[in-house]
Amino acid sequence: MMDRAKLPEWFRDDDESRTRFWKECCQKYLPQEPSNPVMLSGKEIIRVRDIEACIAAGKPYEDTYQYDGRNIPERCLTGGLGERSFEIYMGWEKGKVLDPRVGSNRDFHHADIGDLGAGVKASRIGLCPMVPISPKDGERLTSQVICIVGKHSYRMKFPEYERVWILGLATPEVLQRYSDPRLIENSEARRGTKYGFWGFEHLRKPSCDSLDWLKP
Repeated sequence: MMDRAKLPEWFRDDDESRTRFWKECCQKYLPQEPSNPVMLSGKEIIRVRDIEACIAAGKPYEDTYQYDGRNIPERCLTGGLGERSFEIYMGWEKGKVLDPRVGSNRDFHHADIGDLGAGVKASRIGLCPMVPISPKDGERLTSQVICIVGKHSYRMKFPEYERVWILGLATPEVLQRYSDPRLIENSEARRGTKYGFWGFEHLRKPSCDSLDWLKP
């Protein structure tokens, strides 16, 4: 495994450092283009929320729930909003990526875009996305499309809209080099398989007109 890039010397394993790190090292890479961020309507958000609520309901029965059970409804919604926004960005039909059958923790390495062998990982704005950093036995680490979701939809029962940024594709090499466990708020969730990703400037630039950026 390649050496991991180091966080700034001032970084400490606390919320203050994570907030500063996001503002200084991550926020500037959010794209501002006509089609990116994707603007999700309130109806789309509610549809995704309904799907993800069913997934969240099954989380307490998973083995990992005892140490990784914080904010499950919000985390499931974040992931679903990222997946649905990516579908819209690419002009794909609903359900190509947002799959209600996939959501268990054992699916964390799952390739959401099966025919291209890539997954989709999303986080709320201000937080670094949790990504897999070690492949399952005998398998190669899966590339991940990185998405950032705004805060609007978490504050309102009937949200009007949400912004979701499609940042690009992190290859396995980029995932392993630019990730760190200290970027995950919940220290108990750091079990050697999930790290916080921060290498936004090293992502393959997304394009809604081509699949080339998604190919291995």
